[in-house]
Amino acid sequence: MQMILNNQQGESGLKGTNNNGSIVFDLFQAKYRSTLTCPSCHRQSDTYDPFLSVSLPIQQKKRLPVSVTVCYLKPNYRPVLYGLMMSASDSVVQLRRILARKSGLHEKQVRCFNK
Repeated sequence: MQMILNNQQGESGLKGTNNNGSIVFDLFQAKYRSTLTCPSCHRQSDTYDPFLSVSLPIQQKKRLPVSVTVCYLKPNYRPVLYGLMMSASDSVVQLRRILARKSGLHEKQVRCFNK
């Protein structure tokens, strides 16, 4: 397949399509050309398919809110809910470090479970 772009003098390059003078069509509209050749008579057939193409970046949140409940093994300690801001790329090891620092526990004492 070959892509053909024709945007000279405000033309969209697509005969028979109505772009109503839209700048979006003028900038992002094009057409693919498909060429088939008959193996016996070598006659060539071209088909033109219009398309619109625009790629836009989608902003990702850098930090996400995470709620974690720390449950202590000692019966006289109550569970504590912590609200944390973490990156989507943070690991469980980083979560354990943060929880150890906030709860006053040693990092090896922190276990993570998903309910």
